[in-house]
Amino acid sequence: MKKLLLSIATALVFQTTFAQYCGGSGPGVCIPSGSVTAAGFSPTFDVLPPLINGEIATVLQFKNFDTIAFGGQVPTVQSLRIDSIGNLPAGVCWNTNKTNNTWANQEDGCIAFNGITCSTPGQYKLAIIVTMNVGVNITTNLDAANLKYYF
Repeated sequence: MKKLLLSIATALVFQTTFAQYCGGSGPGVCIPSGSVTAAGFSPTFDVLPPLINGEIATVLQFKNFDTIAFGGQVPTVQSLRIDSIGNLPAGVCWNTNKTNNTWANQEDGCIAFNGITCSTPGQYKLAIIVTMNVGVNITTNLDAANLKYYF
């Protein structure tokens, strides 16, 4: 019984941690436009284009941070790694232009969303979990940095 519970718990952790990652990130996935001038995402209105049940292939452009407010300090961001993006509609996955999903200070990047979905209509608030290196690694949901994005 313990082995069954351990197997189920391990499967849930693996599924939650790596949920909806397409794999195969790298330069051929998408090309950063270089048009994002300030740290954050583009389109800047915080919502990807509407999707009616069907196929999606869209790209979210962004620029990595220079600095970030943390614990009363404003340290320089050395790098940012996307660990996971959750709460996507069923059947939609993500990957990026970097094989390790990591960008240097102020580096341009892009996230490609692909798939076919028949999920319940609605607005899906993305849970983007990142690890920022500011001399030490800090793992957080970008929502905590007030960077909300909806699908």
